[in-house]
Amino acid sequence: MHKKVILSLVAFFILLFFFASPDVHGALVGKVSLVEGRADVLKVGTKAMTHVKPNAPVDIGDIIRVKSDGRVEITFFDGGIVRIGPASRVEIKDYSSDAQKTNNIIRLATGHVQVITGKTFIQKVSQFTEGNKFEVHTPNATAGVRGSNMVVSFIRSVTTTLFIDGKGYQYNPSDPTGTRVTIVKGEISFVHAPLAPPTSPRKASPTETTQIIKTVTVTPPGQSGGPGTGGTGAPPSGTPGTGGTTTSSSGSGSTSSSGTSTFGTSGTSGTSTGSSDGTSTGTSGTGATGSTSSTVSGTG
Repeated sequence: MHKKVILSLVAFFILLFFFASPDVHGALVGKVSLVEGRADVLKVGTKAMTHVKPNAPVDIGDIIRVKSDGRVEITFFDGGIVRIGPASRVEIKDYSSDAQKTNNIIRLATGHVQVITGKTFIQKVSQFTEGNKFEVHTPNATAGVRGSNMVVSFIRSVTTTLFIDGKGYQYNPSDPTGTRVTIVKGEISFVHAPLAPPTSPRKASPTETTQIIKTVTVTPPGQSGGPGTGGTGAPPSGTPGTGGTTTSSSGSGSTSSSGTSTFGTSGTSGTSTGSSDGTSTGTSGTGATGSTSSTVSGTG
């Protein structure tokens, strides 16, 4: 009799543990599919960061910190993919769904994150527009994807949202005007300040698109020639850079020119010509984004 009571109590507490502890059990939403470089994770209920390893479980509430040489890819059970770029801090704030609704929220404190939605989410959005969201929250913006691929960055207090495919939206919850913009494939939008509205979406340049994608692309183990870490600096300013300075001097016409731009992209080279009297002139190089500069010099 006494033994039966003990067994009953043990069974009761086991059931209580599993069904009354959602933060520990039932919050598993995916796994780490790829790791490049260094990254740490702070699991719910723990106080110490541990190294992120391939195939490690991902739970709601996990905080992932990727170092400057690292990248991490997470694959969720519903087919969604999140890629985290260098020098980033991300929290899996929520990842839940039922037959009709999905509520996925990724909190980006700093750095870069790419969101690629799975087929299940796209099907739900097509049938039930309201109540289905997959969003990235930064300190000054909310970017949501309807399907199917966007990259969001928060660098130097500026949120940058680029849509690689599909469409979505962006707004600043603290913006007094309540401006909300729709962004479609190939467009980019910015939020420049804590209370600022999002900028009107514009066509992203090929250089911007290529560089932003490189920033979050994870190189599988055993493959060389990774994308590098360019892009961890300032984000695009929102307008193509056209400024530049040009100098000229008389002489034999030996010239050199260069252009630079922000966000880790290289500017286009300037051009120069030499005339018969030994002088040279140059045109300034232009960068894909941000400010640009070039110099041309002649030697006599």
